[in-house]
Amino acid sequence: MADIARADEARALVALTAPMMLAVILTSKAVSVQTGLWLLPFLALSALPWRDHLLWAAAEVLHFEATWLYIGFGSDPGRGLPGDAYAVAVVLRLVAWAWVLCRVAGRAGDSVDRYSTRSSLPEVPPDSRSRWASAASSSP
Repeated sequence: MADIARADEARALVALTAPMMLAVILTSKAVSVQTGLWLLPFLALSALPWRDHLLWAAAEVLHFEATWLYIGFGSDPGRGLPGDAYAVAVVLRLVAWAWVLCRVAGRAGDSVDRYSTRSSLPEVPPDSRSRWASAASSSP
């Protein structure tokens, strides 16, 4: 039980810091390739579905390739990526970051105690039970 409580606390902390990290990334002057590593602990602790992980990973791979092609454009314009196309790759990366971090922040209340003793069935008000059900539930 203590491990589950710790995992829920970690998810809550990640959900609290995700919007702050998104604000820092979106308002920074430059976003280097290495800043993609900042998101890894958030993804590991947030328990997001694989679809969101793969969306972020595809955007990172696209940005990595676009960065090197854009650098190559300086030496040989015929074999590189022009600035407009590189800007599109950067915007797609930031959109993927925003998507993933918003999903992380939105999952703060989604943590479920799997070992709870409460039933997931809806409770029936006592006045709507039959006499037999009331007698059966009151007996030990």
